[in-house]
Amino acid sequence: MKCSFRNLKIGFAFFLVFSFGSVVAQTNAIAYQTILANANGDPYKSLPVELWVDIIEGSSNGSVVYSESFITTTGLNGEIELAIGTGSAEFMTFENINWSQPSFIEVSYRPEGLTNFLSIGKLEMLSVPYALFALNLKCDDGCPGRPGDPGSDGPAGPAGELGQRGLQGSQGDTGPPGKDGDQGISGLQSLSITNQIPSSPQVGEFYLDDGSNRADGKPGFRYWDGFIWSNI
Repeated sequence: MKCSFRNLKIGFAFFLVFSFGSVVAQTNAIAYQTILANANGDPYKSLPVELWVDIIEGSSNGSVVYSESFITTTGLNGEIELAIGTGSAEFMTFENINWSQPSFIEVSYRPEGLTNFLSIGKLEMLSVPYALFALNLKCDDGCPGRPGDPGSDGPAGPAGELGQRGLQGSQGDTGPPGKDGDQGISGLQSLSITNQIPSSPQVGEFYLDDGSNRADGKPGFRYWDGFIWSNI
């Protein structure tokens, strides 16, 4: 329990570095840093302490509207870092503080081995609480909601008109002449008149018949179309 002893000055002096950072990302909290030191300026190094935080509304002597406690250990230089609003709350909730009113903070601490809390002092809170106030601002006509999720893709639109045909390009340069092919075999040299029908013919194969296998009995060509021999 926090005791009134914290308001007494009994041979103690505290060196205080106090700063407020921005509202902690993704949470309704305030970054707080301080350094604890004795009357000679020697920091309390690696000292287990319990801290008590009061939020006071209206003036430095106003009503306490929120209290919370922390248990932590000072750093190698006596430093303490807290996220005010994330401690063990005693009453009320941090989110319901009315930041539109002037607000003060009082931090007290109790080193390990002491019974009572020792007050560091009170300080008015300015810009950072305003940021928290903005988070809870009530709008006369309703506040804008959060941005909605991206919508699905709409159907494809109609195809556009066919564009105008471009001008014909200029004719390319003539390529170099190809190599002459090998001399072919004359048909007269490759065909001999015969009365023998070729066996196992391929489609498109033909031969020169002496008339023995033609209906008119005259010499002439015969052509295999894959089914029958035809006279041509």
